[in-house]
Amino acid sequence: MKRETYLEKIGQLSLEIREADRQIMGLVNLKKLKNAEIDRLNNLMVEEARNGTLYKEE
Repeated sequence: MKRETYLEKIGQLSLEIREADRQIMGLVNLKKLKNAEIDRLNNLMVEEARNGTLYKEE
């Protein structure tokens, strides 16, 4: 293979890795947001339980 061909393939793979990293970071950020929402809801539930305003479904 020519040197130019190797460099083209390496360049393409590098771009694909960068795109994969970008997608991974997006998923990590989404996970953080979801965990923050879970924490917020848990805190609200605990607060309502302490206040006596948490109603159980019957």
